Amino acid sequence: MKSLIIMLFIGSLFAQDTLKLKSNDIIYIGKLESVSEGLIGFKLDREVTSALLRTDKIDYLYGDGKLLIKDGTVVDEEFNAKVEVSSKYETNNDSDSININYSIVGGICIALSGAINYSIELDGEKYRDDPSKYSKEAQNTEFAKSKLSAGLLLIGGVLIALDR
Repeated sequence: MKSLIIMLFIGSLFAQDTLKLKSNDIIYIGKLESVSEGLIGFKLDREVTSALLRTDKIDYLYGDGKLLIKDGTVVDEEFNAKVEVSSKYETNNDSDSININYSIVGGICIALSGAINYSIELDGEKYRDDPSKYSKEAQNTEFAKSKLSAGLLLIGGVLIALDR
């Protein structure tokens, strides 16, 4: 309970909204972007796009320091009056979670792949001067790093493609 109060206080200091879904215990900090019949658009901090969520999936939503939604029901009359139909966002009405930006995760995977490839190159420089030090163990390590790098590159590309 204390952590909830602290989160709400911090959220109100930065004029951010606080959302908790019924399906998990995670408290999301972001900005309420749109409201339409039975749906809200909520954008997490540092995200580009909003997630469109059904109000019946929401445990609570605080905005502008006021409780707006509790147990899936709009409790603030002023907020209820703002309900407008908005075609700005697409939705999957069965969704009860915040969307993940797969492009960012994919980019991180590709960056890690590049770092691993660079480390393979640095390891290879040791053996160019004295090839006799290039043992079977070093070959196996290099091969394992190459496989990991290729896997991360593939996963990163797929995640970026999925986000499009």
